[in-house]
Amino acid sequence: MGARDTIAKLLMGKVGGPWEGGIRAYHSSPHDFDKFDWSKLRTGEGANTYGAGFYAAENPAVSGQGGQYWDQFARNRFAYSPTPEGMATRALMETKANRAAAIEKLSNPKYQEHLQHFLPNSYFKDVDPKEALKLLESGAPVGPRTYEVNIAARPELMLDWDKPLKQQSPAVYETLRTLDVPDKPHVTGSMAYWDLGGQALTRGKPSQDVPEYASKTLADAGIPGIRYLDQGSRPPSQFELEKARSLLAGAELHGDPAWIAKQQANVARLEELMTKPGTYNYVVTDPSKLDIMAKYGVVGGVPLGALAAQDQYQR
Repeated sequence: MGARDTIAKLLMGKVGGPWEGGIRAYHSSPHDFDKFDWSKLRTGEGANTYGAGFYAAENPAVSGQGGQYWDQFARNRFAYSPTPEGMATRALMETKANRAAAIEKLSNPKYQEHLQHFLPNSYFKDVDPKEALKLLESGAPVGPRTYEVNIAARPELMLDWDKPLKQQSPAVYETLRTLDVPDKPHVTGSMAYWDLGGQALTRGKPSQDVPEYASKTLADAGIPGIRYLDQGSRPPSQFELEKARSLLAGAELHGDPAWIAKQQANVARLEELMTKPGTYNYVVTDPSKLDIMAKYGVVGGVPLGALAAQDQYQR
């Protein structure tokens, strides 16, 4: 599939996922780079909740252009960053990524005064609006980057964060056994991961090295990463479903059509989550398994939530 075909597929809103060449996913970052590098770990803004590594999502709504993580980076690192790119990003976000409208907005002296003097904490008091305008007018990408990546690995070779050891793939299960992870019914992938990390402490390593030690141990053993269902795909508990059904029953007794419709929609959503296949997030512990297929930045003319497909960012 050529670069233009790939972009066309993405613009139709299709998610990534497993294919014959690995796993197609998306990674958002405040940094511009051409290769994933372990030495750059922890230089983004992720909390490493699911271990140390490079985070990517099958669903572009999670980590694609305008997705959850992208929006977080845009607001935290760019929209309030005291740089010309930060000022340009703020103008773009306020105009829904319409570059012409952002240029017009930023050309207004009253808006410049608002940014430099009246915005809380005066983030841009030392930024020259002319430099931000120059950046917008140049057509260069602005704000965080979205990387479309291929993870050169099969999903079943990933450690499943939520599943018990016996429900991991045979290859992962056997590998964990060789790493002296406790083989007990209640032990899940996440418990196995932190048990591996705990081995770092017994070897006299500082506590901040625990997740990196665990991730590198997995990678060295042939497990290239971790996977877990994204928040929108995690099935609800039976208790949540029963509670929603109870609220629906109460609404039907009450007789308010709007409230009934709202509760019906909630029950339908939860029932769908119970049965539909979800999309996964990945934590890649072996950067050599990550190939950058395309890179995107907000260039303007497309709304947030769509991928800004520009020739200069094809790979």
